Amino acid sequence: MPDNRAELRARVHADALLIGLRPAARKHGVNECTALTWANRLGWIIPDCFKTSTGIRRNQAEIAAHAAIDAVAQSIKDLGEHSRAYLAGSVHKAAYDSAQRNGEEFRDRDSSIALLNVARTGDVVHGWTAQRAQGVNVGVQVNIPLPTPEEQERRRKTDAALDAIAAKLTAP
Repeated sequence: MPDNRAELRARVHADALLIGLRPAARKHGVNECTALTWANRLGWIIPDCFKTSTGIRRNQAEIAAHAAIDAVAQSIKDLGEHSRAYLAGSVHKAAYDSAQRNGEEFRDRDSSIALLNVARTGDVVHGWTAQRAQGVNVGVQVNIPLPTPEEQERRRKTDAALDAIAAKLTAP
């Protein structure tokens, strides 16, 4: 337990920035109303993801859980992007080092396995297999000339004449 009230306030404020005001108050054994009073009086700025609308009261545990899940998801997404960039750099360095070597060095089992792992890591990071699996989209445009009104009229006359000849041939 902190030595004085100011230190307790500082700890609640620090945790409120990470997990929300009410969960921080519960963590440090402070009444939630007291923590809310401190936040209002001292002008603490709490992230929007932990704030609730005054018109709708929901279960505070549910709000804290959603906020924590969102924060963790964002952290994982950020770490994933950073890890991807670092892995891409590592693959680049390893590929460069492999290119500088003599081909005879890769006849050794450990060296060939290491090179294969570098290639697989590069494939995962850059998505080379996924790109090949998608295939190529080919767009084909076909231009068909449409008949002019004069050509349409000529065709109608020809069709009518042929229909007349067919009618005479089939008449008894």
